[in-house]
Amino acid sequence: MRLTAEVAALETLPDDGEAKVMLTEQVEATVAKYKQTCLREDTFHRNGAGLGLGIVLGGGGIGLGTWAAIQGGSTLWWWVLAVPAIVLGVPGFFHEWTGGDSRDVAQSSDAAATATPSD
Repeated sequence: MRLTAEVAALETLPDDGEAKVMLTEQVEATVAKYKQTCLREDTFHRNGAGLGLGIVLGGGGIGLGTWAAIQGGSTLWWWVLAVPAIVLGVPGFFHEWTGGDSRDVAQSSDAAATATPSD
């Protein structure tokens, strides 16, 4: 919406004004940023096996922990298996859901592209 509003405002300004030059530069910067964001997001890939493993580990750990809590007594030792499964499964699922390692690679390449060389 921002880009649309800027382009609409750009069309209403007189051609010889300083405001049009400044707004044109702003529109070009916005388009460049949008293009960079789209290119980076196009490289994201979700790993189906990682998502499935996160669901199995996290869901299984939550189910096992719930069962152990309801049963009480000596079944509370099942938490020894449930807690690590939850701790590994839930964050692993969301890590893959948001792009996983492909997101990390894109961020590191963005940082390298925007870094200025040292003297």
